[in-house]
Amino acid sequence: MRTRRADTTEQEKTRRVDRARLFLYLCLGVLIGLMLSSGRDYVLSAEKTTRVIEPVPTAVTARSAPEGTDAPEKLNLNTASYDDLLALPGIGPTYAQAILDYRAAHGPFHFIEEVMDVRGIGPKRFDAIKRLITCGD
Repeated sequence: MRTRRADTTEQEKTRRVDRARLFLYLCLGVLIGLMLSSGRDYVLSAEKTTRVIEPVPTAVTARSAPEGTDAPEKLNLNTASYDDLLALPGIGPTYAQAILDYRAAHGPFHFIEEVMDVRGIGPKRFDAIKRLITCGD
């Protein structure tokens, strides 16, 4: 009897696998049917598309350096406006507003590393901007 019970469980496993495959095929069929009935043209392609991304000049790189120095003027996080923050590399509208909101909620920055406390600004983004920012006078 043990062999019969073992055979039954193997048959049950096979049936479950077959049902799962059937379900997946039905789902795939429904998806393809919906795609075809939508009237849109769908093209399956293995080609990679490439985009050329042109560098955009920013206000930070265009700032003039103080007389007698070669380094660009640093942006003070405590006095920077929304537009000033947008000029930093890797800082878009969302991060610029997040920095302003953080500054309003927690007060002025004391160290430039505190900018990493702003949600979404981690070590990589900080490394990109740390040479361009300051907190002091």
